[in-house]
Amino acid sequence: ESEHRYRSLVEQATDGILVADFQGNIIEVNSALCSMFGYSRQEIMLKKTRSFIEPEDLKLKPFRFDLLYKNEHILQERRAIHKNGSLFDIEMNSKLLREGLTLSITRDVSERKKAQEQIRMSEEKYRSFFEQSADAIFIFDKSGRFLDMNTISTRLLGYTKKELRKMSLFDVVFKEDLAANPIVLELLATGEAVIRRRTLKKKDGTPVEVEVHSKKLP
Repeated sequence: ESEHRYRSLVEQATDGILVADFQGNIIEVNSALCSMFGYSRQEIMLKKTRSFIEPEDLKLKPFRFDLLYKNEHILQERRAIHKNGSLFDIEMNSKLLREGLTLSITRDVSERKKAQEQIRMSEEKYRSFFEQSADAIFIFDKSGRFLDMNTISTRLLGYTKKELRKMSLFDVVFKEDLAANPIVLELLATGEAVIRRRTLKKKDGTPVEVEVHSKKLP
């Protein structure tokens, strides 16, 4: 009954499960791992664990059996080789099962890596637009504290980005301007766009007349 429950658990797992010895001989695998690499169970059992990892990846990150012997868990991302020769990204979590055997839980992270790359590219596009804008752009939180700004903003006010990140909207607007035309953060919080003409105070104390367009980010 115990063996049956174990087999059922292993076979129903969505992650690939592989048991091997320190020579790379495969002792056991589940169906998820077979599907992940495109092999039948019989085909996989005839292979060595290193045959599933890109050679260049193995050179950079060799298997650390010495750490496994110390009962340490090893979590690594690797470039894997599918049966059809294509490469894909996996995450391997390995541990010592018992003397001479290792257990590796393997997850296909290709989609996650693609999503991360798309986010990185999107951030690069945003940063490029942000920095190349001819207008000063400030990003601030709901209390008015500056979180980010572009280079034009620093030229406009005469502060460095490091200095501005310690300040808020209220530090760069003249008190007289604030009294006559209060900053309506509550209105921005509702999603309404706000346009105001203001007199900002530069670092040297001189005024600069600006038109400010503010709106809540998604």
